[in-house]
Amino acid sequence: MSDTYRPALDAGQLLVAAGVVEGAVAKFRDRSQVCHVARSDLVGAGFHGSAPTAALRRLQRVDATFAHPADDLTQAAKVLRRYATWQARLDAMARSLRGSPVYSLAVQVLNGVSRTFDALCAAELEALCKARERDLEAARGHVPLIAHHGVSLDQVHRSNMATLDPARRELVTAAGATVLEAGPVSATLAVGDVVDPARVITMVAGVSTGRPESLGGELARAQFLAENTGATVILWQGYDPPPNVVNGLDPGPARRGADDLSGFQLALTDRFPNAHRVVLAHSYGTRVATEAAVHHGLLTDQLWLVGSAGVAGTHVSDLQLAGPDSRVVAVDSPDDPILWTRSGSQAVLGASPTDPAYGARVLPGVSGGHSDYFTDEAFMSALTQSFEFQEMKR
Repeated sequence: MSDTYRPALDAGQLLVAAGVVEGAVAKFRDRSQVCHVARSDLVGAGFHGSAPTAALRRLQRVDATFAHPADDLTQAAKVLRRYATWQARLDAMARSLRGSPVYSLAVQVLNGVSRTFDALCAAELEALCKARERDLEAARGHVPLIAHHGVSLDQVHRSNMATLDPARRELVTAAGATVLEAGPVSATLAVGDVVDPARVITMVAGVSTGRPESLGGELARAQFLAENTGATVILWQGYDPPPNVVNGLDPGPARRGADDLSGFQLALTDRFPNAHRVVLAHSYGTRVATEAAVHHGLLTDQLWLVGSAGVAGTHVSDLQLAGPDSRVVAVDSPDDPILWTRSGSQAVLGASPTDPAYGARVLPGVSGGHSDYFTDEAFMSALTQSFEFQEMKR
């Protein structure tokens, strides 16, 4: 065995690589923002017909070609910087042990650790690439609502219904729901008035939701909310959520779904310009909604962050919502195990939205477990009253 320190990684080279990647991210972000502004301007101009619809579809695709790689490259740069830090610590240990009686044995161990870091770094970067491949596969055949600009919702519904399997079609028909978006795995559904609603709630759910086998329960929840708030309730399922709690520790799906949620709220605003909009995000969905608000803008009058495992941004001022009067409400039940993922102002996926440092309005008096918020009397009363309060101000 060699008694020479020969690390498999070079900390300096990793930092240079991270800098190059971050430079590419900035360029991708700039181009994505240009596409996003163009989409907003086109919708706001009020154009209708096949040409604007085709343009929006094209802009959505072009935006995604810039936004999604930027998200992935951001994570790649973080991986490179993390392993550069760890390798630099190994280098410092090797220097400090030079001339020591145990130096020969120590460098063998340090060389082995460096080789392990090399393998782990490569594995993390490869996993990012495979995650992108899975997302592309899941999105194949999914047409966002914004791409149907100028097309009647009745026509959109009929087109999307034809893509659903018989079991899901039966559930949708029984609930009287409207299919706003559909894909091979999930569908975005509206329960209630889709002609001229005064109130619209977009539900952004979390881990293990959006699957065909869970659709019945999610529709029942949407119907309950609609009946008790008088709002049209939308089950937004335009992203591929983590399949389980362990995978829910990864913010990647939230980053990749953020732009789609932003585009969906833009499409809703175009359809229902006079409606009071609430984005009701639960659990992992709070990270999705805040990612959208921070990086793409989220057209909503109220953003409710319920039972969160962590949100994007460090303060509500980081969130780009519909206007300066938009409200951010954070809700926790003291009985919710999700609180175990919190420590002070931080949570496992980001900032804790109920911590005073985040600046959200905190709703007290809610009880029950992680899945009980939407049947809690205090929660439902506050949500309904929030609509009534805003309507009185108009």
